[in-house]
Amino acid sequence: MAGADGLRVRARRHSQGEGSQEQEDGDRKAVEFRRSKSEGQLTKGPNDSEDETELNDPIDKARWHHPRDSLLSSKSGFNNYRGLVNFTVMLLIFTSARLAVDNFNRYGMRFSPLFWFRWFINTPFGWQLPMLFILVPVFILAAIMIERARSQKKLSQSQARTCHVTNMVLEIMVPICVVVTWHPNPAGSTAVLFVSVILLMKLISWEEVNRDRSEKWLAKKGTPRRHSDLGHLQHYPENVNFADMAYFLVAPTLCYELNFPRNPRIRVRFLLRRLVETVALLILLVAMIEQWLVPGVQNSLKPLQQADHLKILERQLKLAIPNIFVWLLFFYVFFHCFLNLTGELLRFADRQYYRDWFNATTLSYFWKSWNIPVTKWCARHIYLPMLRNGYKRHHASLLVFFLSAVFHELMVAVPLQLPSVYFFFGMLGQVPLVFLTDRFFKNSQYGNVIVWFSLIWGQPYLFLMYARDYLALHPELLE
Repeated sequence: MAGADGLRVRARRHSQGEGSQEQEDGDRKAVEFRRSKSEGQLTKGPNDSEDETELNDPIDKARWHHPRDSLLSSKSGFNNYRGLVNFTVMLLIFTSARLAVDNFNRYGMRFSPLFWFRWFINTPFGWQLPMLFILVPVFILAAIMIERARSQKKLSQSQARTCHVTNMVLEIMVPICVVVTWHPNPAGSTAVLFVSVILLMKLISWEEVNRDRSEKWLAKKGTPRRHSDLGHLQHYPENVNFADMAYFLVAPTLCYELNFPRNPRIRVRFLLRRLVETVALLILLVAMIEQWLVPGVQNSLKPLQQADHLKILERQLKLAIPNIFVWLLFFYVFFHCFLNLTGELLRFADRQYYRDWFNATTLSYFWKSWNIPVTKWCARHIYLPMLRNGYKRHHASLLVFFLSAVFHELMVAVPLQLPSVYFFFGMLGQVPLVFLTDRFFKNSQYGNVIVWFSLIWGQPYLFLMYARDYLALHPELLE
């Protein structure tokens, strides 16, 4: 009996020894597994339960340190900065509110809808600008008549081309000569030149498409056919009429097609939203210019005249905030609200007026994405034709930048009657920066910083230069 009890005791001790050995092996494997896991995964999210697991482990076996990077390190893999974004937005709101209150305490309520009406009426206007608007249909009718003569073989291809080019040159040169000669209202002059430049670009696209179609049609080769969204297909020379031209002229595009994509109906609620946004934000835009930008420009003139560089820097920094707000508001009002409003009225289906230019890491992508109608026109009528004729890509890009600089300068210097070239050299000065961002900062966060810096810093400087020169010629505006 005693021998049996001894055997049972020895068996129990043996099993306990094996169990303790197995337990020690299991603990050692668990520690090694946690160690290997911590080495493979350097970071853990805020919701991980690692701390809770370690709290349940014995104090002498828990592993409290793991190889991992700091949260804000680029190698940590952490990318949830929502809280910091909210903080930045709130900081921007509070800073803007402080500036608005400070502006109101200094200048009071400057915004008055009647101010712009009185200024528009009292400044020299005359008969020139209304006559220029009346002349617009003349150039349009001339283009239609020339194209009809070509389709009826009354004009050869070379003769029709010469007539079209002459009509386009007159269309852009007549307003410029009138503005330069008679010095009409700057606001009205800007509107006339804006319409003239847009009409010129549309006439160029309309003529080139019809010239290509007419060559195929006159050669009896027919035209390429494709079904439009509504099943109606238009062919050359059926499109050479005033109704088709009128639709193209008011459509939110610069590139002509015989058959535009069309929506089946007008969305009334979408249309009303865009209309309300356009009117309300346009009033806000004018109010911000009068209440915020105008005093800032006036306060910057004296340091500019005295060449006080430190004061100029301070004024430029102060002007940068309202200027970028006005520019962003203008972008939203024109490219999103107004163009969508026009497109909805015309059932125009292609609504890509801009892309994510705010995420641009290169200046080349910014210029390609912030104004899609102009980008498409430049690519279709300048860039791609040059490539097809054997020119290199950088030559075509340089020509696009050059023409863009010329027309930007035209839209500013001619209405203001200023022999300055700030905008021209400002545009051309971005060519090296385009190469720099394309070469070294593409798809980089630093590239996006450079893009935003050029927008925030460059625009106020150009604005101050033109304002200084214009107000030096018209000191009565400072009274």
